[in-house]
Amino acid sequence: MILKTKSLCPILLIVLFFFGTYSAVSQIDLGSIENFSLYTSNGAVSNTATSYISGDIGTDLGAISGFDPATVVNGSIQNTNGITAQANLDLNAAIAQITATTTTSTHIPVFGNGETLTPGVYSQTAAASLDGTLTLDAQGDSNAQFIFKIGGAFSTAAGASVVLINCASPGNIFWLSGGAISMAASTTISGNLISNPGAVDIGSGGNITGRMLSTTGAISVYESIINNGIPIVDTITHPTCGAATGSFQIINYDATNTYNFTPSVVSVSATGLVTANPNTYNFTVTINTGACSFSATSANVVINAGSLTNYWTGTISSDWNNIGNWTCAVPS
Repeated sequence: MILKTKSLCPILLIVLFFFGTYSAVSQIDLGSIENFSLYTSNGAVSNTATSYISGDIGTDLGAISGFDPATVVNGSIQNTNGITAQANLDLNAAIAQITATTTTSTHIPVFGNGETLTPGVYSQTAAASLDGTLTLDAQGDSNAQFIFKIGGAFSTAAGASVVLINCASPGNIFWLSGGAISMAASTTISGNLISNPGAVDIGSGGNITGRMLSTTGAISVYESIINNGIPIVDTITHPTCGAATGSFQIINYDATNTYNFTPSVVSVSATGLVTANPNTYNFTVTINTGACSFSATSANVVINAGSLTNYWTGTISSDWNNIGNWTCAVPS
């Protein structure tokens, strides 16, 4: 038996050399941070020029500015409240999880330039950068994680891009930097970009499918698109005496995806307008991309019963024929 063991060791070493030692690590849990696209525990959050933000914006200590129209914000703005305090706790918890992962590969300072990486935990003890194109190949596993632990600052070159293939999911990609994160113009990148600590910024024409996060530092967006991928509900209409059903609009609705509602709704239009009876609803969207699927659950949606009785309020005036003086409509 001893001789067999000795003869197998070189073979095992060769296998490990060529195929690596990666084994799945526990899924990183963002907690309430999942709802945010832009968040810092301590710092300002700002936008310049016209941007598109899908997801919440928040800071637990700092000013928020520049998100007025024509910039589109499909989400809420949270500043120094219970929600941002919980986000601070959840962000630090997620960082602790990422830090505790075991490195599977030590990477050179520059990522990209036509490189393809498979799932794993990649470490660089000093500053790092992204140049050209980096492809992340999940090899058919929609739960596969890509974790990048960078000891210093992280930057991208203009036009740098991250391409996801074979079921790679933005929600399972984590860029943890020990310094500032600076993304040049026209950067297209996926994942959760976390500075601990430092500022996080993106230049003109940037596109992030994921989040910009910091424990201590400003978050700055310039004329870019940031989408955290979580479904968002807008324009909730409650029933009136003129309509027994209510409705709500799903932002960024995609008919190729699968939407499951609990309880069942009356109907869903081609544009994502959901007609529903008075109730409290929760829905899950399954994102279908070829042979892969990813799920994300929205917050609850409440459709109130509303008033089904038409009566006089006199809110506007004493004019019988003014619809504003009635709860529903001018009676015949």
